[in-house]
Amino acid sequence: NAITTYEVTDGMLNVVDDTQSDHIGVWVPTALASKLGVARGSVLDTRHGELRIAGVYNWNEDGRDTRLGYAVLIPVAATGVFDECWASSWPSAEISAQMRQSVYAARNPTQAQVGSLNYTVGSSLDAYGLFSTRLTRFGMPFAGVVVFVLSFMYCRRRRLEFAGDMHVGVSKSTLVVQMIGEYMLPGLTGLICAYGGLFLLLIIVCSGFQGISIRDAYAIFECELLGSLWVIALLDLGVLVSVCFVRERDLFKLFKAR
Repeated sequence: NAITTYEVTDGMLNVVDDTQSDHIGVWVPTALASKLGVARGSVLDTRHGELRIAGVYNWNEDGRDTRLGYAVLIPVAATGVFDECWASSWPSAEISAQMRQSVYAARNPTQAQVGSLNYTVGSSLDAYGLFSTRLTRFGMPFAGVVVFVLSFMYCRRRRLEFAGDMHVGVSKSTLVVQMIGEYMLPGLTGLICAYGGLFLLLIIVCSGFQGISIRDAYAIFECELLGSLWVIALLDLGVLVSVCFVRERDLFKLFKAR
Protein backbone atom coordinates (compact mmCIF):
# COMPACT_ATOMS: atom_id res chain seq x y z
CA ASN A 1 0.00 0.00 0.00
CA ALA A 2 1.18 3.47 -0.82
CA ILE A 3 2.11 5.69 2.12
CA THR A 4 1.31 9.39 2.08
CA THR A 5 4.34 11.68 2.01
CA TYR A 6 4.64 15.38 2.74
CA GLU A 7 7.50 17.70 1.88
CA VAL A 8 8.26 19.88 4.90
CA THR A 9 10.91 22.37 5.97
CA ASP A 10 13.21 22.07 8.98
CA GLY A 11 10.99 24.51 10.82
CA MET A 12 8.02 22.19 10.41
CA LEU A 13 10.00 19.37 11.99
CA ASN A 14 10.64 21.62 14.99
CA VAL A 15 6.89 22.09 15.33
CA VAL A 16 6.25 18.34 15.18
CA ASP A 17 9.08 17.42 17.57
CA ASP A 18 11.56 19.96 18.91
CA THR A 19 13.55 17.36 20.89
CA GLN A 20 15.54 16.10 17.89
CA SER A 21 17.96 18.07 15.73
CA ASP A 22 18.77 15.33 13.18
CA HIS A 23 16.98 16.33 9.97
CA ILE A 24 19.09 14.29 7.54
CA GLY A 25 16.52 11.79 6.36
CA VAL A 26 12.78 11.31 6.67
CA TRP A 27 10.55 11.41 9.72
CA VAL A 28 7.80 8.93 10.49
CA PRO A 29 5.18 8.74 13.27
CA THR A 30 5.39 6.03 15.91
CA ALA A 31 2.39 4.13 14.49
CA LEU A 32 3.98 3.87 11.04
CA ALA A 33 7.41 3.09 12.47
CA SER A 34 5.87 0.20 14.40
CA LYS A 35 4.16 -1.12 11.26
CA LEU A 36 7.35 -0.95 9.21
CA GLY A 37 9.59 -2.20 12.02
CA VAL A 38 11.97 0.74 11.80
CA ALA A 39 13.49 3.12 14.33
CA ARG A 40 15.62 6.23 14.32
CA GLY A 41 18.74 5.56 12.22
CA SER A 42 17.18 2.69 10.25
CA VAL A 43 17.22 2.54 6.45
CA LEU A 44 13.95 1.91 4.61
CA ASP A 45 14.03 0.37 1.12
CA THR A 46 11.54 1.88 -1.33
CA ARG A 47 10.97 1.81 -5.10
CA HIS A 48 12.65 5.21 -5.25
CA GLY A 49 15.73 4.18 -3.28
CA GLU A 50 16.78 4.00 0.33
CA LEU A 51 15.36 6.38 2.90
CA ARG A 52 17.14 6.99 6.17
CA ILE A 53 14.87 7.37 9.21
CA ALA A 54 16.11 10.57 10.88
CA GLY A 55 13.46 10.64 13.56
CA VAL A 56 10.28 9.11 14.95
CA TYR A 57 7.70 11.50 16.37
CA ASN A 58 4.61 10.93 18.49
CA TRP A 59 1.30 11.85 16.91
CA ASN A 60 -1.51 10.90 19.25
CA GLU A 61 -5.13 10.53 18.19
CA ASP A 62 -6.41 13.16 20.60
CA GLY A 63 -8.32 15.37 18.19
CA ARG A 64 -5.42 16.83 16.25
CA ASP A 65 -5.04 16.71 12.46
CA THR A 66 -4.81 13.01 11.61
CA ARG A 67 -2.92 13.40 8.34
CA LEU A 68 0.48 13.21 9.98
CA GLY A 69 -0.47 10.18 12.04
CA TYR A 70 0.37 7.79 9.19
CA ALA A 71 2.62 9.65 6.77
CA VAL A 72 6.28 10.20 5.93
CA LEU A 73 7.74 13.70 6.32
CA ILE A 74 10.50 14.51 3.83
CA PRO A 75 12.60 17.59 4.70
CA VAL A 76 13.24 19.95 1.77
CA ALA A 77 14.75 23.38 1.35
CA ALA A 78 12.61 26.31 2.46
CA THR A 79 12.18 27.66 -1.05
CA GLY A 80 9.26 27.68 -3.43
CA VAL A 81 5.55 27.49 -2.62
CA PHE A 82 3.95 25.33 0.07
CA ASP A 83 0.31 24.50 0.69
CA GLU A 84 0.33 25.18 4.41
CA CYS A 85 2.31 27.10 7.00
CA TRP A 86 2.47 25.74 10.55
CA ALA A 87 3.71 27.51 13.65
CA SER A 88 3.76 27.14 17.42
CA SER A 89 2.32 30.17 19.18
CA TRP A 90 0.61 31.22 22.39
CA PRO A 91 -1.77 32.98 22.58
CA SER A 92 -3.05 31.59 19.30
CA ALA A 93 -4.74 34.85 18.20
CA GLU A 94 -1.41 36.69 17.92
CA ILE A 95 -0.16 34.47 15.09
CA SER A 96 -3.06 35.08 12.68
CA ALA A 97 -1.71 38.32 11.18
CA GLN A 98 1.81 36.90 10.82
CA MET A 99 0.52 33.73 9.18
CA ARG A 100 -1.39 35.74 6.57
CA GLN A 101 1.81 37.56 5.59
CA SER A 102 3.28 34.25 4.44
CA VAL A 103 0.52 33.67 1.86
CA TYR A 104 1.66 33.71 -1.75
CA ALA A 105 1.44 37.23 -3.16
CA ALA A 106 -0.61 36.16 -6.22
CA ARG A 107 -3.50 35.13 -4.00
CA ASN A 108 -5.73 37.16 -1.75
CA PRO A 109 -4.37 36.89 1.82
CA THR A 110 -7.85 37.47 3.26
CA GLN A 111 -8.99 34.15 1.77
CA ALA A 112 -6.37 32.17 3.67
CA GLN A 113 -7.78 29.89 6.34
CA VAL A 114 -6.22 30.09 9.78
CA GLY A 115 -7.06 27.37 12.30
CA SER A 116 -5.77 25.31 15.19
CA LEU A 117 -4.07 21.96 14.90
CA ASN A 118 -6.26 20.53 17.66
CA TYR A 119 -9.61 22.17 18.36
CA THR A 120 -10.42 19.84 21.26
CA VAL A 121 -7.98 21.62 23.59
CA GLY A 122 -9.69 24.99 23.14
CA SER A 123 -8.28 28.33 22.05
CA SER A 124 -7.85 30.05 25.42
CA LEU A 125 -6.27 29.28 28.75
CA ASP A 126 -7.54 30.45 32.12
CA ALA A 127 -4.20 30.07 33.87
CA TYR A 128 -5.28 31.98 36.97
CA GLY A 129 -8.44 29.89 37.30
CA LEU A 130 -6.48 26.64 37.02
CA PHE A 131 -3.90 27.85 39.50
CA SER A 132 -6.41 29.13 42.06
CA THR A 133 -8.46 25.88 41.98
CA ARG A 134 -5.54 23.42 42.07
CA LEU A 135 -5.69 20.66 44.69
CA THR A 136 -2.33 21.64 46.18
CA ARG A 137 -3.53 25.14 47.10
CA PHE A 138 -4.23 23.82 50.61
CA GLY A 139 -0.70 22.44 50.97
CA MET A 140 0.91 25.37 52.76
CA PRO A 141 -2.09 26.11 55.06
CA PHE A 142 -2.08 22.42 56.02
CA ALA A 143 1.66 22.58 56.68
CA GLY A 144 1.02 25.65 58.84
CA VAL A 145 -1.59 23.75 60.88
CA VAL A 146 0.88 20.89 61.39
CA VAL A 147 3.55 23.33 62.54
CA PHE A 148 1.02 24.98 64.88
CA VAL A 149 0.19 21.63 66.52
CA LEU A 150 3.86 20.68 66.85
CA SER A 151 4.94 24.02 68.32
CA PHE A 152 2.00 23.96 70.72
CA MET A 153 2.75 20.40 71.89
CA TYR A 154 6.47 20.95 72.37
CA CYS A 155 5.88 24.16 74.30
CA ARG A 156 3.19 22.38 76.31
CA ARG A 157 5.78 19.86 77.49
CA ARG A 158 7.73 22.73 79.08
CA ARG A 159 4.88 23.98 81.28
CA LEU A 160 6.78 23.34 84.48
CA GLU A 161 9.76 25.30 83.20
CA PHE A 162 7.53 28.23 82.21
CA ALA A 163 5.70 28.25 85.54
CA GLY A 164 9.02 28.24 87.38
CA ASP A 165 10.29 31.16 85.31
CA MET A 166 7.13 33.11 86.08
CA HIS A 167 7.55 32.31 89.78
CA VAL A 168 10.97 34.01 89.79
CA GLY A 169 9.64 37.09 88.01
CA VAL A 170 9.89 36.39 84.27
CA SER A 171 6.93 37.88 82.40
CA LYS A 172 4.84 35.99 79.88
CA SER A 173 5.81 38.39 77.11
CA THR A 174 9.47 37.64 77.75
CA LEU A 175 8.77 33.92 77.64
CA VAL A 176 6.84 34.27 74.39
CA VAL A 177 9.71 36.17 72.75
CA GLN A 178 12.22 33.61 74.03
CA MET A 179 10.21 30.62 72.80
CA ILE A 180 9.52 32.20 69.41
CA GLY A 181 13.26 32.72 69.03
CA GLU A 182 14.03 29.12 70.02
CA TYR A 183 11.44 27.55 67.74
CA MET A 184 11.82 30.01 64.89
CA LEU A 185 15.49 29.12 64.37
CA PRO A 186 14.94 25.49 63.30
CA GLY A 187 11.78 26.51 61.43
CA LEU A 188 13.58 29.16 59.39
CA THR A 189 16.50 26.81 58.80
CA GLY A 190 14.15 24.22 57.33
CA LEU A 191 12.40 26.83 55.17
CA ILE A 192 15.69 28.23 53.88
CA CYS A 193 16.92 24.76 52.93
CA ALA A 194 13.61 23.79 51.30
CA TYR A 195 13.14 27.02 49.37
CA GLY A 196 16.80 27.14 48.41
CA GLY A 197 16.40 23.76 46.74
CA LEU A 198 13.12 24.87 45.16
CA PHE A 199 14.76 27.97 43.70
CA LEU A 200 17.59 25.96 42.12
CA LEU A 201 15.07 23.48 40.73
CA LEU A 202 12.99 26.28 39.18
CA ILE A 203 16.09 27.83 37.58
CA ILE A 204 17.10 24.47 36.08
CA VAL A 205 13.59 23.65 34.84
CA CYS A 206 12.87 27.10 33.38
CA SER A 207 16.23 27.30 31.62
CA GLY A 208 15.60 23.92 29.98
CA PHE A 209 12.29 24.83 28.32
CA GLN A 210 11.81 27.08 25.33
CA GLY A 211 9.45 29.99 25.88
CA ILE A 212 10.08 30.06 29.65
CA SER A 213 12.49 32.69 30.94
CA ILE A 214 14.35 33.08 34.21
CA ARG A 215 11.90 35.87 35.02
CA ASP A 216 9.16 33.22 35.12
CA ALA A 217 11.21 31.26 37.65
CA TYR A 218 11.41 34.33 39.91
CA ALA A 219 7.64 34.86 39.62
CA ILE A 220 6.89 31.23 40.52
CA PHE A 221 9.34 31.35 43.41
CA GLU A 222 7.83 34.55 44.75
CA CYS A 223 4.36 32.99 44.64
CA GLU A 224 5.56 29.91 46.51
CA LEU A 225 7.52 32.01 48.99
CA LEU A 226 4.35 33.78 50.07
CA GLY A 227 2.96 30.40 51.12
CA SER A 228 5.69 30.09 53.76
CA LEU A 229 3.99 32.90 55.69
CA TRP A 230 1.43 30.29 56.80
CA VAL A 231 4.17 28.25 58.46
CA ILE A 232 5.83 31.22 60.14
CA ALA A 233 2.57 32.76 61.38
CA LEU A 234 1.10 29.52 62.75
CA LEU A 235 4.40 28.54 64.37
CA ASP A 236 4.38 31.82 66.29
CA LEU A 237 0.70 31.38 67.11
CA GLY A 238 1.30 27.88 68.49
CA VAL A 239 4.04 29.17 70.79
CA LEU A 240 1.91 32.12 71.89
CA VAL A 241 -1.15 30.02 72.72
CA SER A 242 0.90 27.40 74.57
CA VAL A 243 2.73 29.91 76.76
CA CYS A 244 -0.42 31.91 77.48
CA PHE A 245 -2.13 28.80 78.88
CA VAL A 246 0.58 28.41 81.54
CA ARG A 247 -0.08 30.11 84.90
CA GLU A 248 2.29 30.70 87.76
CA ARG A 249 -0.16 29.34 90.34
CA ASP A 250 -0.05 25.95 88.61
CA LEU A 251 3.63 25.53 89.53
CA PHE A 252 3.03 23.22 92.50
CA LYS A 253 0.42 21.18 90.59
CA LEU A 254 2.74 20.75 87.62
CA PHE A 255 5.66 19.84 89.86
CA LYS A 256 3.53 17.32 91.71
CA ALA A 257 2.27 15.80 88.46
CA ARG A 258 5.82 15.38 87.26
